[in-house]
Amino acid sequence: MHLGVYFDNPKQIDVNDCVSDEFFNLFKSTSSNNTRIYDEVFKCLPSDNILNFQDLATYNTKECLSKNDPVKVKLKGFILCLF
Repeated sequence: MHLGVYFDNPKQIDVNDCVSDEFFNLFKSTSSNNTRIYDEVFKCLPSDNILNFQDLATYNTKECLSKNDPVKVKLKGFILCLF
């Protein structure tokens, strides 16, 4: 359910086998996409997109979508926050 396959699983990936290559690839692509979208909307630091101080300067000049242009973004699955 956390990956969104509970309601939408066109490839019929068996999520019971969490060590299979299919499951790993689904998990990796879903988490990468959700991370990219979350970063575009909220611009959290630290970020994997910042590799040096020049990247940081450019990153700080752009406003995040949540303040600049609120949009509806479809995330697949759920975002899990670990505290």
